[in-house]
Amino acid sequence: MYALRERRAQHEEKIKHCKSLVTLARRMPPEVLAKIFLHCVEDGWTHGPLVLSMVCSSWRYAVRNYPRVWSHIHVNMEEHDPITRTRYWLSMARQAPLHVNLIANIETSELPIVLDILLEQASRWRSFSVTSASLRKTNNILSQCKYVMPDLREVSITTDVEVDDVVAAGTTELDGFRESFRDAPLLRKLTLTSNALHTTGLIPIQVEDLSIHLPEPRRIDLPMSGSSILHVLEGLPNLKHFTLTLPPHHEPQYIPERDLARRIFLGNLESMLLCVPPDVNGLMVHIVAPKLRSLQIRSNLDPLVRPHDLTGASLRELLEQSDPPIELLELHDVDLTDDDYIHCLRVLDDLKELRLHESEISDSVIRLLRGPRGYCPRLTRLDLRWCGQLTGSTLVEVVRSRLAVDDHPSLNSSEPIAEVAVMNCCFVEEQDVMDLAKVTVCRLVLRETEDYCRSRGCCTNARYRQRLRLRHNIGFGGTDHVQLLL
Repeated sequence: MYALRERRAQHEEKIKHCKSLVTLARRMPPEVLAKIFLHCVEDGWTHGPLVLSMVCSSWRYAVRNYPRVWSHIHVNMEEHDPITRTRYWLSMARQAPLHVNLIANIETSELPIVLDILLEQASRWRSFSVTSASLRKTNNILSQCKYVMPDLREVSITTDVEVDDVVAAGTTELDGFRESFRDAPLLRKLTLTSNALHTTGLIPIQVEDLSIHLPEPRRIDLPMSGSSILHVLEGLPNLKHFTLTLPPHHEPQYIPERDLARRIFLGNLESMLLCVPPDVNGLMVHIVAPKLRSLQIRSNLDPLVRPHDLTGASLRELLEQSDPPIELLELHDVDLTDDDYIHCLRVLDDLKELRLHESEISDSVIRLLRGPRGYCPRLTRLDLRWCGQLTGSTLVEVVRSRLAVDDHPSLNSSEPIAEVAVMNCCFVEEQDVMDLAKVTVCRLVLRETEDYCRSRGCCTNARYRQRLRLRHNIGFGGTDHVQLLL
């Protein structure tokens, strides 16, 4: 017995000594490790390859033998010796497609050299991002991008207008696009973060996805021009997706388009997201978009205490002159009158999802959705939050009515409501929620993806959900046939 114990102790000592050799990280195939490392780099860990190669020999092998781990070229001109760093990163990336991220916030003589090194590999660029605190430096960088870029898909620009830019260059235009990226046939997505919007006719016409974010100015507060925005859109005949956003509570001076009869035709536009002060929604009057399927209108300011007439009138005009097949309509912190709601819902025959946040929509309007032949026959999802006038009994009535079988089915027959989200609606009581959950899916939590309220933190009703769960024994076998998402 003593001999067995001694042998066991010897084996345990060997296992302890070699334990690191049998871990999952050591036994994992190098290609799987490389895939994990690539995800880390894609999430913004710019120095990941260097750090990971210092852990152990197997990790170092995975990093050094899979060039895609090095394909994200992050160059910060404020760091030490960016020239050597850039050359080393490119050598390790070998022939992998490149995702170039250039940060140039300071004046340095090394910038032209670094840019030349990167442009030598322009044929391998998959995406290109520029961040600079100076519009003048940004324009200088962009003006050099005249090479053939057969694989470039996405460009992102982050810049700002400073006093020095106006004095030195005499302009607040982002004109570095002039003659640049013309030989990038696959370029589809452009993201602009800048308070300079005067880019008329300069954005490459092949762009299909345009996102404009107007940050809070650091020094110069430029007015926001409706005419400039329309000029940008007018020069993009292939545009499919358009996003215009401002940070919360930022309300710059807005100059609307003076020509009320002006119209721009966006024949390929499929989605539009506006997160702006409500007065900017007047842009919709000037847009004709016959293929528009998704329209999301959000206010970046605090909710108004009354319906916003300009938004309602502009939305009605957009629907009348475009007759678009809208499937998703979202109104967040901007409300309409009952007349505007009725007019819009009457013509939205293709609507599949309706999202309302901080709305005073009345029961009489919601009842227009009743089946079997109500408004919006294709509607299957309702998302209602902070709706102060809506009663739960009306909502239950509408959902049940759309379950009824139409004796004479046609294209106008209402489809059943597949899901209802109800949050912080003061006249929707617990029993109404339980009644809804018996006839359809009733959700009391945020959507798992693409939920704007997640970043705002305005619809976290954890206590209410916990109380409802305990009171009705939900999840403990006490409630059957209830489709409730808590």
